[in-house]
Amino acid sequence: KRVFPRLTINPAWPSGLSHRHGLPEIQGLIKEQNHVITPRINAVSSECAQTTGMTAEQVEAAIRDKDINQLSACFFRCYINHFGVIRQEGSKDVVNVPAMLIFVKMYMPSISILELLSIASEIMVCAKQFENSSLQDEQPDCLKTKSLITCLAKKDTLINAFWIATQS
Repeated sequence: KRVFPRLTINPAWPSGLSHRHGLPEIQGLIKEQNHVITPRINAVSSECAQTTGMTAEQVEAAIRDKDINQLSACFFRCYINHFGVIRQEGSKDVVNVPAMLIFVKMYMPSISILELLSIASEIMVCAKQFENSSLQDEQPDCLKTKSLITCLAKKDTLINAFWIATQS
């Protein structure tokens, strides 16, 4: 029996996944979610493209070129909202790190535990900045999401995971 390191990055994990949950639980959640989320990826992508005035071709080009700047911040806001990555607690936006991890793991089944943990800690850094930011997303250019995406874009492991996810 393999022993998995516990996820101890944040003692206050969002509801549904406590810090006592290790990777086996995340893998269980992925299996549960797989049939629900996989068919939604393309639908969400095209819906978000439409709501942000982009064409499917523009989204595909951005993914092909791995150029995050070709996608509007509002596209990302729409995209991650669909997958429960950001939720509101009162007037505060909170990043649901497990949702982001599950999203990454689902499209990178071969990712190692260490890589997943390094992504988790990278997300936590960006999540804290995002949560403490006074920027608002009601602005037409989705500035707050832009700050999160810009932070994440600087994290190589994470951005590679994102591109692999969007290409599957």
